[in-house]
Amino acid sequence: MRLSQTKTIAWVSTLALVAALLVLPLAPQASAAEATPPAFGSQFHATWSDYSETERVAVLDKLASAGIKWVRIDVGWTSLQDTGPLEWNQYHLGKLDRIVDQAQARGIQVLATLWLTPSWANGGAGSRKPPTDPADYAAAARYLADHFKGRIAAWEVWNEPNLDDFFDGTLAGYVNLLKVAYPAFKLGDPGVQVVLGGPSYNDTDWLRSAYEAGAQGSFDVMATHPYQGIADAPPEAADDGSRYTMAHVSKVYELMQQFGDGAKKVWFTEFGWSDHDNWTGASNWERGVSAAQQADFAVRTLEYLKAHHPYVTNVFWYNERNRSTGNVQLDNYGLLNRDLTAKPVYTALKQYLTSTPTGGTDIEPPVVVEPPVVDESPVVVEDPVVVEDSPVSVPVQLLSNGGFETGIAPWTATKATLSRTSDAYSGAYALKLSGRNLRKTLRLASVTAPQSLAIASGHVKAKAGQAIKFRIVEIANGVVVGHAMATVTTTGAWQPLPDVAYDATSTGSSLQLRVKQTVGRADVLVDALSLEGN
Repeated sequence: MRLSQTKTIAWVSTLALVAALLVLPLAPQASAAEATPPAFGSQFHATWSDYSETERVAVLDKLASAGIKWVRIDVGWTSLQDTGPLEWNQYHLGKLDRIVDQAQARGIQVLATLWLTPSWANGGAGSRKPPTDPADYAAAARYLADHFKGRIAAWEVWNEPNLDDFFDGTLAGYVNLLKVAYPAFKLGDPGVQVVLGGPSYNDTDWLRSAYEAGAQGSFDVMATHPYQGIADAPPEAADDGSRYTMAHVSKVYELMQQFGDGAKKVWFTEFGWSDHDNWTGASNWERGVSAAQQADFAVRTLEYLKAHHPYVTNVFWYNERNRSTGNVQLDNYGLLNRDLTAKPVYTALKQYLTSTPTGGTDIEPPVVVEPPVVDESPVVVEDPVVVEDSPVSVPVQLLSNGGFETGIAPWTATKATLSRTSDAYSGAYALKLSGRNLRKTLRLASVTAPQSLAIASGHVKAKAGQAIKFRIVEIANGVVVGHAMATVTTTGAWQPLPDVAYDATSTGSSLQLRVKQTVGRADVLVDALSLEGN
């Protein structure tokens, strides 16, 4: 995630240091009995196209089992609003809905990083270029915060904006973006936390310039990405005065105090080590650690921060599973292997996190994000929606009108009248099943069954206490040959339908998606229906 960089060491005179200590409040220190390690999260590239629905759910299950309470999800603005400022891509928004709901169902909170500019917003200058008008980003921020109100706990404004590889603009341009994004996120969800886009390393020079440009007051949480510049150095490595150590976070906190932000928390929205063998002549940033060291350093980081930097309350490991780029350094940061089997680092963290209380709060913690490089990195960056070379099949949306934006077809109903309503979960319309009949049923005109697992999801709204069955039905030669089903009781507000998975049994069969009211007579609204398969 780094451009070519040259280390610089800032020396502070003894006199200046003494003067600073006279005016700065001391960092908060908890007693040994009160101190807890920071809350632990993981980067989760759930929006990337090399994930199947089944794999995404499997990763969340493993993270939850390990006691991991947060995920950081990269959210590409360019994917969600690919055609213009008034249109939302229902496929990508629906996928994000499912991911967030699946995380929430497992007690995992979400930090979302909103970045990557759509071409209409900057004249086709590239997704790393900021929008021509920051108000376009702010409008998206407000909509998304409202859409995910109570489900996404924190929003991060871009990723590593101190690097041209990720934010191809000026520092002043980033601060302007931050300043319009902050009130927009708060208008959408007053309770959400807004996180400054974590810069590469503990970059105090860039952060000072951001403060001087007016960033103070436009974020709730400070963030950094404190990878070790010498990439096999342990977490406790002494601060050498540069930005390239984890220990340099103390200078980040001192800077925050100087600008009146001493009460705010710091999150490491990325950190980690890559486990691989080293070779003669490897650059500092290319150095790897053993699998055992990776596990040891992960746990030691939490103990180190608890003892020395209690203002760091949340940390996010990069990343959830190994990648497959062919670059040994980039590919081996994962908590899990590529096939989702556990690595030693996962096992060590599971043992630690399930036996040790950690910090963070319920509302505080929680892209494409690339791992760390120093000096002359040959990193090739990717957009989160680009299909990488991978043996994993990419799911295809089988529905043509699951958001009902183009009308009612191809949906039909029995014992109900169908109409569209502006009381929508997402987009402009939802579908309404009205009438006082029992067992109102919505049916999708049949689609060809995929060759592998089909996954159905969606949202429903009805008077509290209605029972709704959500089914995938397989039909061959006019006969029902199989089905899968889940049931939910309505709450009176929009709520997710439980995901339903079904593996077709007959070649050449078709699938129907059905929503059936089995208890109650109230009107039923459905929206954002999805049926994915390969």
